[in-house]
Amino acid sequence: MIAATITIDTEADHRGDAWVKTAPLRFESVTEGVRHAMAPLFAKHRARPTYLVTTEVMNDEASVEALARSADCELGTHLHGDHVAPAARAPDPAGQTSWDFTCCYPAEVERAKLETITAQFRDRFGRAPQSYRAGRYGASGRTARYLADLGYRVETSVTPGIEWVNEIDSTHRLDFRHAPLVPYRPSVTDLASEGNLPIWEVPVTILEHPALWNHGFHLAQRALGKPVQSYPLWLRPSTTSRAWLWWMVREVMRRPGPKLFNIMFHSMEVVAGASPYNPNGAATARILRRLDYLLGLLTAHGATFYTLGELAEALDR
Repeated sequence: MIAATITIDTEADHRGDAWVKTAPLRFESVTEGVRHAMAPLFAKHRARPTYLVTTEVMNDEASVEALARSADCELGTHLHGDHVAPAARAPDPAGQTSWDFTCCYPAEVERAKLETITAQFRDRFGRAPQSYRAGRYGASGRTARYLADLGYRVETSVTPGIEWVNEIDSTHRLDFRHAPLVPYRPSVTDLASEGNLPIWEVPVTILEHPALWNHGFHLAQRALGKPVQSYPLWLRPSTTSRAWLWWMVREVMRRPGPKLFNIMFHSMEVVAGASPYNPNGAATARILRRLDYLLGLLTAHGATFYTLGELAEALDR
């Protein structure tokens, strides 16, 4: 099996200089970016993306209309718990940064927030969501169990090889360092481990740089008196060059067993001035060229494109 899926965190526009939502909220990346920037590329490559939608997007009538009219895609939910009842820390997202790891809330609070955003999705789109990603990747095995109870088929918050430490509370950690790179049934005690929950975990495609490259990079860091640390490669057209995208696809294809390519980015990354990854029009063109290149490269390697729900169905066969 060679499977490719495109998972897009679909949020309000952010400032071009920081991960801070605009005030007042803007939604150009949804009302214009989805239809005019992304849809033509996906149609060209016969790729059907999954848009994972936040509460503020579902509260915007024009955004809901644009997404509901989008063909050849799937819609799911994307929970930033800071802005969702109950006990929302910042109920108005305008001008806010989303800090929280939702899985670090008390159990009853996390479950209630998941119920809230799931009910909101049903109300806005007239059907149940199948797919979910936590804001800031803040999901756990407990999260996956709640999602399964609510009828979800796919969870896609795991970022293999990475441990996240919350900037506000360092006791809140997400350890995905040893997670598989291919879809699996997660454990209720550890989202990054295989278990028997009736939901699929579809991890984001993230790889370490080659050992020789890391060695040279670490030597340079030491020479400059900087902390020695590694930065993994994401299958993400906004942050990864064409050369490294090519290397990542080749590396996954060389590994034994089934192949998964989970391309992840944010909707606002394809709109000028709507995220720090895209401060101007030149960045827009570059990101879209990389996305076009990556989709063509995957097609050339024989990958089949799935939405997350379609991938779960294929895995269930």
